[in-house]
Amino acid sequence: MPLRQIAAMQPCWTRLFGLLPIAPTSLSVRLSDGSEHRFVIGKREQWMVDIALARDRLC
Repeated sequence: MPLRQIAAMQPCWTRLFGLLPIAPTSLSVRLSDGSEHRFVIGKREQWMVDIALARDRLC
């Protein structure tokens, strides 16, 4: 996804079958068109910082 389309990011829970929260290891990324994408990753706080820095450098 293009960095310029990222409107917001927030940490969220990884869910089993999309329902049962099992671990706080996901990152939710909302795009300017309103769509949301979730990623299961390690070090999500660092990912958020790095993505925000890269996005801000484009402006």
